[in-house]
Amino acid sequence: MRKGRNNSVFSLICLRSYQKINAMFFWITLLTIFLLYKWLTSDDDYFRKIGIPFEKPFPLFGNLGSVVLQRESMIDVTKKSYYKYKTSKIFGLFNFLQPSYVLTDPEIIKKITVKDFDHFLNHSEAFEMDDLFARSVFVLRDKKWRDMRTTLSPIFTSAKMKMMFGLLCDHSKDFVKFMH
Repeated sequence: MRKGRNNSVFSLICLRSYQKINAMFFWITLLTIFLLYKWLTSDDDYFRKIGIPFEKPFPLFGNLGSVVLQRESMIDVTKKSYYKYKTSKIFGLFNFLQPSYVLTDPEIIKKITVKDFDHFLNHSEAFEMDDLFARSVFVLRDKKWRDMRTTLSPIFTSAKMKMMFGLLCDHSKDFVKFMH
């Protein structure tokens, strides 16, 4: 009789220990999820702090959730946000966890691309490039970009662009006719 009682006491102790371990595992898991959520959303108020309108991001995906789920293209997401914040000169989007600025004012864009270009050397890398596209002016970085821009700048003077305008218009009309 005594042996059976010891087994039931032992079983009861094991059950209580098992319950304590489960409870501890539950609280550790809950704490981990909470800390992960706080880390993933730590920059969500980045644009609010500096007074720039922005799309509220979704944790981990930012504003690209519909792109990741292939419901919309990146262009559609940007275009939708552009029309939403069209009256603002600048607005913010989240490229996953990375805050990104989107400019809508042509004067600011001109200032950055023409006058202040040397302060904006590198573009973000959206995806890996093969060797052919890796030499594109949009992908080059640091000194290689600066050297390429120095080489190309004389080609795109306003006089040369005006000379090419008619040619570009003619070819674009031909292209539109061909596409229809």
